[in-house]
Amino acid sequence: MSRLFSESEHLIKIETLSVFVREFYPLSTQQGTLVFFHGRLSNSGCWDAVVERLAPHFRCVLVEFPGFGKSTLSEARPYSLVELAIFAGNLIERLSPSGERVILVGHDTGGAIAQLCGIRQPDRISGLVLMNSTCLGERVESFSTGLRGFSVRRRLKSLSRSTEATIGLAADALREAWGCTNCRRVLVKSLRAIEGSVPGTRERRIWKQELAHLTQPVLILWGKKDDLNSPFNGFELMRCVAQAYYFENEACGHWPFLDEPGWIADKMREFIFRITTARGEPISRARKSLSR
Repeated sequence: MSRLFSESEHLIKIETLSVFVREFYPLSTQQGTLVFFHGRLSNSGCWDAVVERLAPHFRCVLVEFPGFGKSTLSEARPYSLVELAIFAGNLIERLSPSGERVILVGHDTGGAIAQLCGIRQPDRISGLVLMNSTCLGERVESFSTGLRGFSVRRRLKSLSRSTEATIGLAADALREAWGCTNCRRVLVKSLRAIEGSVPGTRERRIWKQELAHLTQPVLILWGKKDDLNSPFNGFELMRCVAQAYYFENEACGHWPFLDEPGWIADKMREFIFRITTARGEPISRARKSLSR
């Protein structure tokens, strides 16, 4: 059966960086643009299963942050969380120069970057989809990288075994980058830079206050079996944001889009339809919901 979308890969030059981006275009009418941000342990390939379900209707842009996947580092210098948010904002301007508003989809620390973009660029972001995301107002659980990143590899293996679906679909792919010595060295630097740049209690309190003024609706999707980002983070996000819709799947772990890509795609389509048809309604009319 032929696919209902086309795919392209390219490098985008931003200052001294070469950023790897994958784009998927529907062959029929495009219903909007979704920009995907991966987390600390992943790259753009982690989104493939869910993008295949969304690309027939939406332009899907998969970004690899500096130091991850095929994107380069500038002089081998890793980027902080705030720097990555600034970088992501510049990339959004490049990807939609006509001023089109996009929906950001973020997992883990990619969700925190999406939150910062939503705060910084409310006129360019129409909604956020956060999956097992870190919350700007809470501290980030850090990894002990160990010697040459071997501790991360063990933790990654443990996380990927939280559900059998992840093992069957993409556990090997998730661990692949950490098996290469040169790649692992860069990944360890990037991982430490992100985790080490999360601010202290006072600054996080300010971020939480800014989240309360977030104008975009937010869809929060959570795999309950996550041993890294517990559902507590999801509940905190729901409490912080004015327009939040929370759904939890008991069968999923840290990567719900790998465990249940169909469930993720369905919830995203419902959310996009909701915010498209309700555009212009006051924030006070939005509701918060909890469902599985």
